[in-house]
Amino acid sequence: SYGVWLGEVVCGLGLERPDGTRLVIARTAPSRAAYHRFQNTLFLDVLELLEAEDGVHCVVLPRHRDEREGLTAIGGGRLIVPQAAVDSRSLMAAADLVVGAGGTMTREAALLGIPTLTLFGGRPAAVDRWLEQQGLLRRLERAEDVLPVARRPDDGDGGLARLRAKGERLRAQLVEAVVQTARTP
Repeated sequence: SYGVWLGEVVCGLGLERPDGTRLVIARTAPSRAAYHRFQNTLFLDVLELLEAEDGVHCVVLPRHRDEREGLTAIGGGRLIVPQAAVDSRSLMAAADLVVGAGGTMTREAALLGIPTLTLFGGRPAAVDRWLEQQGLLRRLERAEDVLPVARRPDDGDGGLARLRAKGERLRAQLVEAVVQTARTP
């Protein structure tokens, strides 16, 4: 079942989720991308706060090997930096919060209905502005605003059906937006 699969993905990282434990997935900034040519220390500040927060485990998904090495040094037990590729979509589906620094994973989490924060410091893309307007994405400007991390309700095996229905609604919204844009002179 879907719920069992999510549990296996989370447990595969050595995480246990007793009652009340919250799971945060954090994705590093696209630091080598042409559109992200600036320093943003907010991500590291957020990780340090999450590391110190009781009842929170944070899985950080680095983009590059050198990031992995630097992030591993921050961890004191609650910050997990996988040493190999993981099923990030399943991790996000199991998460209580996703923190991204811009890019596809941040947008996917928001569309999945997972509480999602973006730390991207540049000019937001049109899709990000739309996600913010829909209440699916929130811009994080201060590290302290990441707390408290709330536990999402467990919807058990109904999660897959819920995701499929949400995907269908989003597809319909996208088609309508494209049609409206085509009609606008």
